[in-house]
Amino acid sequence: MHSHDYLHDKANVVGVGTDAEDGHVVAFVSRKRPVAELDPDDVVPEKIEGQETEVIEADFSLDSAEPYDATEHPYPNREERFAPLVGGIQIQADDAEGVGTVGSPLMETADGESVVLTNEHVVDPAVVGDAVRQPDSDGELIGHVADRSTVFKDGDYPEAATADAALISVEPAEWSDRVLGFDERPGGWRPAEKYDRVQKSGRTTGVTDGLVFSLDADLRVKVGETEDNEDIRVEFAPVYVATVATAAGDSGSLWIAEEDNHAVGLHFAGGGGLAAAIPWPAVRAAVGELSFVEPPNGDADGDGDEDTGRGILPGGGPWLR
Repeated sequence: MHSHDYLHDKANVVGVGTDAEDGHVVAFVSRKRPVAELDPDDVVPEKIEGQETEVIEADFSLDSAEPYDATEHPYPNREERFAPLVGGIQIQADDAEGVGTVGSPLMETADGESVVLTNEHVVDPAVVGDAVRQPDSDGELIGHVADRSTVFKDGDYPEAATADAALISVEPAEWSDRVLGFDERPGGWRPAEKYDRVQKSGRTTGVTDGLVFSLDADLRVKVGETEDNEDIRVEFAPVYVATVATAAGDSGSLWIAEEDNHAVGLHFAGGGGLAAAIPWPAVRAAVGELSFVEPPNGDADGDGDEDTGRGILPGGGPWLR
């Protein structure tokens, strides 16, 4: 909770947070309007408890997408079937309306189960045991939903949530330990820190990077619409906000810190040129401890040779099947 949470009661405010660099209070608004057009009670004050305020136009919504023509994708085409499978490519669960990104490469749970990670809203309405395919629901089976948070359930949304995560149980021999566009396996997990620069590898915009500037944002994210075309919003807190370019379909991507190659969060929403991620502690609370592991055949980059250490695009390997 922030001392400035009351800003949510002001017109157009859809989120609040703190700028990690200078401590400014940040108010995210769906639409900026001149002060003269606002009711005095809806004006964000210039200072709150001695801290300056910033007003940023960014209306966050979930970053899943409808399938579309592969020619619109950045290189490489992440809508193709990959072998071995890697993080950063398109997936779709049976009966899901949209597609998203499987963000992680091969991982293991604390119980030793082989899994990969994406958002709950990417696989919704799939439940535990339902099939997930790549690149879409007409593609090849890659695994089954093993666990998921409980935000998106039968269209009945909670007012508030902390996570948007799902695990897919997989056959480890079919997976690489890499994320598309990265030369090394992620080094582990940790919370994001002040000044972290992160990268993500997503189905739609590929590899993009930016600075994490809020570590404690409280966002009212658009998750759907009513029959009367009214926005349905769920309040996610705390979440990370960064200057990372994303687009619909990138949901499920990992945020990986450039400094030490550790994953810090799970991308789930975007708006106004900004991106939002579920922090690692909230992901862990939802689906448990996760560790990045080497595939059982030792062929991390899929070139047919054991332990070559070559990267994934750039670096080669027969990635497209």
